[in-house]
Amino acid sequence: MLSPAKLLRVILFFCIFSTNVYAKSVSENFKAGITQLMQFYDTRSGLWQDSNCIKGGACKANDGNGFWYWANTQHLIADYLLLTGESTNTENMYQTMKKNKEDILGADYFDDEGWWALAFIASYKATHNVDYLYAAEDIVNDMSVRGAQHICGNGGIYWNAKKTQVGSIANELYIRLNAQLYMITKDKLYKKNADSTWKWFEDSGLISSDFIVSDHYRIKDGKCGEKVEWHFTYTNGVLLGVLADLAQINNDPTLMNQAKEVARRAMYNYSMGGVLTEPCTNVKVCADDAFMFKGIFVHELAYLALVANDGNFINDVNWYLTNNYRKLVTNQGESNLYAFSWSLPIEFDSDSSLYNPSDVVTQLSALYLMDANLMMGNRNFVQTPQLVKAYAKRPWLNSHKLKPQKVHQLKLHHHPKKKAALSTKN
Repeated sequence: MLSPAKLLRVILFFCIFSTNVYAKSVSENFKAGITQLMQFYDTRSGLWQDSNCIKGGACKANDGNGFWYWANTQHLIADYLLLTGESTNTENMYQTMKKNKEDILGADYFDDEGWWALAFIASYKATHNVDYLYAAEDIVNDMSVRGAQHICGNGGIYWNAKKTQVGSIANELYIRLNAQLYMITKDKLYKKNADSTWKWFEDSGLISSDFIVSDHYRIKDGKCGEKVEWHFTYTNGVLLGVLADLAQINNDPTLMNQAKEVARRAMYNYSMGGVLTEPCTNVKVCADDAFMFKGIFVHELAYLALVANDGNFINDVNWYLTNNYRKLVTNQGESNLYAFSWSLPIEFDSDSSLYNPSDVVTQLSALYLMDANLMMGNRNFVQTPQLVKAYAKRPWLNSHKLKPQKVHQLKLHHHPKKKAALSTKN
C-alpha cells in the first residue's frame, strides 16, 4: 500500500501530466506528431521506414506489405498542409510521388494502388499541383484495366493481380476514387464507374443488412468461393466515405441518411467505453495492418460529418472524436509516438497484460485521429477544389480502356458465417 506521501506524489504527477497535455492544442500535438513521423522519412526512396517496427520487417520502405502505409502517410502530410498551411514537407511530398509512381502503377494489390490514388487526390487538394491529379487518374485507369472482374458477379475489381480475392476494401476505394475524380474533373465516365460499381457492391452480399462489411470472397479454380467474414473498422470506415461521395455526385439524401446510420452503428459496434477499438485487440496476434485501421475509420467519419452538414450528427461525431482524442493524449500525450490502443499507456514489455507498443504504423493511426479532430473545425476541408487551368484530359479517357462495369445480380452459394479473423492482409 502506498504511504500518504507517495500517494500525494502520484496524484500530483497525474495532475501535472494532465495539465501539460491539455495545455497543448490539437494542432500543437498534431504538429509534434508529424515532426516525429518525418524522422522516419527516407529521402533516397521517398518513403518511410521503421527499423523497430512491432511486426519485424513490416515497415521497410520498399516492402510490399507496408506499401499502403506510406500512401496513408502521404495523405496525412497533405491533410496537414491543407489544415495548417505548414509547407515544410511540400517538397518531400512531391518527391514521394515522383520516385514511386512507376512502382505504384502495376502494383500487386489494387487496394494499395487505391490508397496511393486517394493520397494523390489529397495532395492535389492541398497544393493544386496538377501532377498529383494526373497520377491519381493514371492509377485509377490501371485499376480499371487490370482489375476488372467477372467471377463474383459482373462488376467491381479484384483485390490483387493474382486474382485470388474479390473484396470490400479495393472496391470501396475504387468507388471513392471515381466519385472524387468526377467531382474534380466533371468527366461523366468516372461517375458511371462509381455508380455501377456501387450497384454491384450493394448486391454482392459483402454488406450485411445491418451494414457490417465482410472482407472478401475467395477465388478458387476460377470460381467465386467462400465469403470470409472478417470484420474491421477500416472497411466500415471507407464505406462512410463511399456513401458520402455517392450522395454528393447523385444529389441523393437517401444515401446520406444511410451513411449516417452506418456511422452511428459502427461507432457503437466498434467502441468500448466510447473509444474506438479494433475487433482484434491482442497485439501479438493482430496483423500489422490492424494497427492502422482505426485511424482510417475516424478520418472517414469526420469527412462524412462535414459533407452531411447535419447539426445533430456533427455534434455526435464531435463528441466521439474529442473523447477518443482525450483518451489518447491522457494516456500517451507526451510521447509524440503513439501506441496501438488509445485507451492504454504505452507499454513495450511483451509479457505485460497491458502490452501496448508503438511504431510508425500506430503513429499514423493516432495522427489520423488528430487530423479528424482538426477537420471538424474546418468546414472548407471537404470543398471540391477547382480544376486548375493547366489540366489536360488524360488521353486514355477518350479510348475504350476505361469502361463502366456492367452489373448483374450475384448468385452465390450461402456459406456458414466464419468467426471474425484475428489477422489479415489489408
